[in-house]
Amino acid sequence: MTTKIFAVILFAFIFISATIIPVYAEEGIWRQNEFGEWELSSETINATPPTDPSVLRRLENQNDVLAVYGEIPQINGKDAHDRRLAVEQTAKAVAGDDIMREYQERGLVIGIGAIVDGYVVIEILEEKAGEFEPGDIELLKTTADKYAEIYGILNLPLVFQAKQMPYGFEMLESETKIGNQFTPFLSSFNFPKIFDSSFLKK
Repeated sequence: MTTKIFAVILFAFIFISATIIPVYAEEGIWRQNEFGEWELSSETINATPPTDPSVLRRLENQNDVLAVYGEIPQINGKDAHDRRLAVEQTAKAVAGDDIMREYQERGLVIGIGAIVDGYVVIEILEEKAGEFEPGDIELLKTTADKYAEIYGILNLPLVFQAKQMPYGFEMLESETKIGNQFTPFLSSFNFPKIFDSSFLKK
């Protein structure tokens, strides 16, 4: 059962990442360097859109946002390009962590991805958002920060957001009554801040 759950969650992550991470890299100009390795041209990298630090401030005012952490630096060109790749790698690493898998198996976390604006989002099942306590958010934040540091990101921009079950999936109680499981229903799937419980929107 665990393997099945993780496979569906992994598919969800891949789908989310594929849709919200732009293909600016794939659409760029690739050239071989002096070692015969293919790499993006400097023109493509330098054309990467600049980051927007105000994104997180706007998110704080959304009703479905539970908590916002970190900051997005004002950078452009190669720095912005490298930063977005590091954020994406961080999101992938967090998605495969044992702690995250536990929350997925309990049906609390239904998605995780890297947003093109330069932050990681963890999606909480809307109907279970009330079960998500400050300690849960702090645990997942600590987990995400651990991987972010590996990829060179300090003060990781991280957003917890309440979402409905993605189209194409339904939540069913497992036959063993241990936790929940995701089952395919249709063919498609879809500012440094210290955590303050008062920031959680009820």
